[in-house]
Parts: sequence; structure tokens; C-alpha cells
Amino acid sequence: MPHTTSRLTPPHPFAPLTDLQWHALLPYVLPRSPQGRRIADLRSRMNAIFHLAHTPGEPWKNLPGHYGKPDTVARFFRRLTHAGLWHRLLEALTDAAPNHPLRQIEYAICRATRRAARLGGMPLLLLIRKLGLRTALNGPPWLLPDPLLSETLARLPPPPLTPHPRQARAPGPPPAPEKLVLARKSRPRPHPHPPHRPAGLAMNPAHALPPPPRCGTPRPQAERAAFPPRATHAAPRQAPRPPAPNSAGRFSSPCA
Repeated sequence: MPHTTSRLTPPHPFAPLTDLQWHALLPYVLPRSPQGRRIADLRSRMNAIFHLAHTPGEPWKNLPGHYGKPDTVARFFRRLTHAGLWHRLLEALTDAAPNHPLRQIEYAICRATRRAARLGGMPLLLLIRKLGLRTALNGPPWLLPDPLLSETLARLPPPPLTPHPRQARAPGPPPAPEKLVLARKSRPRPHPHPPHRPAGLAMNPAHALPPPPRCGTPRPQAERAAFPPRATHAAPRQAPRPPAPNSAGRFSSPCA
């Protein structure tokens, strides 16, 4: 299908379908239910769908009562969407003449298509972008996915190619490739046995301090006198006292 020029349909207030508009719409509508019964109030259901499509965001439960039960109309709308009604109506609008009766309800059809965008999915969005009916999109075109991005870019004129100033050079033999020498930063290796010195003291052999004594090294005499060793054993326990006799002259057991 060739790509057409994108356009916006001017808005129109809701009005019930006229006899001419209904006869132009009737060949695209399913006249029977899935059980094969003929739908008696078919025109009233289409008026209910177009009435609710003119109020964006309105739930089905707010449908006026003279159109019938909201659940019945919502179920009929889903059946029409899965049957491809809005796909066929959009293609018919593109091929119709400007004075065709379907062009009189083009805004109502586009608004109903926006309500069916979630059920139609990507095939419906692809068809809308091909036909250029931006009113049928359920959002701004720049915020919606563009399945025809490659075709859109193919229609754009190619940008002029201008050489970069660094790439422009005098004609002649190509220059010899330069050798890239990667300079490695050498890090000083730490000394395996650094001298012990306090913080802030300069590294000077004259200021170097002797290493601390290792475990088991005897301490100097002055240090041992200042800090005598602590006792490593506890005081001996006292012997238990013998039991004292009671008033009867008998020795009472401590466990009695």
C-alpha cells in the first residue's frame, strides 16, 4: 500500500448516524452474533460506540441508558475490533471521495480507532501510519513506535557530505604510518624491609631507628626493675573448718 500524506481530521461534535451514513457503514459491520442470531439494535450500538468515543477516557459504565446495557455494547465493540472493522474502515476512508458519506463520520471512526488501539496492537498502528491518519493515533506521533522508520528515512533527502578539515590533505602518496610507542609509567617498587621510623621523619640513615625486639628477647635490667612480673598462680585455698556439735552433742552434716 503506498504511503499517503499525513493529515489531521478536524473535530466534529457527536451526532447520531443519519440514514445515508448508516447505509454507507452497514456493509462493514457484523450483522449477526457469534451464535448466528441477527442483531436487532445494530444501529443503536454503533451510535453508542461513537458517542463514547467522543468522550476520551470515559468508561463503558457511564454509557447513557437508552443505548442498552454497557456490558453488551463493550462486548460488541471488542468483537468488531477483533474482526478487523476499524482496519477496513480506515482503508475505505483513504479510498473514498471527499463527498462520500463515510467522510462525514471520519472523525468518529478515528476516535473509535483510538479506543481500539490496545486491542488492535502493532498491526493497527502500522496501518494508521501508512495511511497517514494522525487523528486515529492514541498519542503524539513522536512518542509512539514507528514501524516504518526505514521507509521514513528512505524518503528523506541524503545529507550533504563535506570532508572533515583534518581529513583534507594535499594530493600525493599516502604518508607512512607512524609508530605508536606506548610509554609505560614505571612505579617504584617498595623496599622489602623498610626501616622503622616515626611518622613525619625524613628518610635519612642517621635518623633510622633500631627495629623493635622480637618475641622472647630478654628485656633490659632497668625495664625489668620498673615493671616486675605479675604473679602467675592464685593464692592457696583455706582448709575447710570441722563441723561444730549441736545441742544434742552430735555432729551435723552440712548436707542435712
